[in-house]
Amino acid sequence: MSSTKIETDPLRKKFINVFGNISSGKSTTIAKLAAILKFNRGKKIAVASFDFYKIGGSRKFENLCRDNADTILYDKR
Repeated sequence: MSSTKIETDPLRKKFINVFGNISSGKSTTIAKLAAILKFNRGKKIAVASFDFYKIGGSRKFENLCRDNADTILYDKR
């Protein structure tokens, strides 16, 4: 039998990685998580984007996270 740990508070983690298909809502989800963690839980938030495929993807990410994150890292190409 394998033991599976059920996460009771997943937003308690120091790092949350988000992966998914193109245009699946990752940036929107990250912006919402950043808002929840910053405003509801008083956390300092840093977000990073490595979206080099989608034209304007990093700029969209910056716009979504501007009010919700303390630090935003993205490629300005």
